[in-house]
Amino acid sequence: IGVGIQTITRENQFIKDELKKASDERDYFKDQSENANGERMHLYQSIRAVEIDKDDIQQSYKEVCFENQRFRDAN
Repeated sequence: IGVGIQTITRENQFIKDELKKASDERDYFKDQSENANGERMHLYQSIRAVEIDKDDIQQSYKEVCFENQRFRDAN
């Protein structure tokens, strides 16, 4: 019985160690995923800001072209 208990104890410790490794790996990948999602959101916000700036510049350019044409038509 003593040998059987020792074997079960070793196997139990091995399983416990493997579970700890798997848990640590899961936590690592969870952190990596959360960091990647944060970076992705930041990039989307940056892209949106650039699109807004581009739209503002295009609108300003159209207004300048319109004013230029009005000026030419007046002269």
